[in-house]
Amino acid sequence: MKRLFATFLLSCAAGLAGAQSLPQGVTLDALQAMRDNGTGQTMITGTLHNGTGRLLNSAAVVFTLYDAQGNKVGEASDITYNLPNGGNWGIRATATQPFTRFTAFEVRVQ
Repeated sequence: MKRLFATFLLSCAAGLAGAQSLPQGVTLDALQAMRDNGTGQTMITGTLHNGTGRLLNSAAVVFTLYDAQGNKVGEASDITYNLPNGGNWGIRATATQPFTRFTAFEVRVQ
């Protein structure tokens, strides 16, 4: 029950998540956080879609993590390579520290 409640709270917080600015043609969808109380880690998942019209040699996303008071407590990130135009990438960024809210702070593509 605690895990379900923690997942619910973090998923609600994910509704506030949005990158400061996205590269043209790149979209983020379905961002959510799921906590594993057994390991104490939280996985931030979502989908990045490449609609740039070209192959992306690399795509990286950095999430900023915040506590209940709004203080930055850390970051989590993930990267992929060779994402074709029209392709989707399943983001899986692991956070080892506790947090209550996150934002997709930076999305970089090359």
